[in-house]
Amino acid sequence: MPGMNLLTASPFLHHALQHANKTVDELDEVEWPHPLSTSDRGWSPPPLEWLFGSFLLCMAIAALPLLGMRWTLPGAMRLGAALTDTVVLSLPVVVPLPFLFLGCAAALILEPRSRTPAAFAAFGAAMAIGLTAAHALLG
Repeated sequence: MPGMNLLTASPFLHHALQHANKTVDELDEVEWPHPLSTSDRGWSPPPLEWLFGSFLLCMAIAALPLLGMRWTLPGAMRLGAALTDTVVLSLPVVVPLPFLFLGCAAALILEPRSRTPAAFAAFGAAMAIGLTAAHALLG
């Protein structure tokens, strides 16, 4: 094969070079295959999956300052001054927590497709952070 041209020896390149001579209008008229949508594949994301992540984030934002106060300002925490400051600063995140908790619990109870490992992990981690914050407040 010493006299063979490498550009035309490959079947793929030969096929590609055949279509190179077509005009742009001819290429526009070609019936391109349509990609499958998510409903065609039979898979769709679990319902309300955003709820579990938002519950975890809100719980972490609301609870982590309470956890840190116990070790950094033990005297101020006994007086309650640092506690009120922390609660006031995290109030925009504390308000939706009961609604997010009820939404997560309802999604896990009522919607079987939402019972994914990621949903259980986020819900469990948020509950662990919340219980730790409650322990820090009571201790």
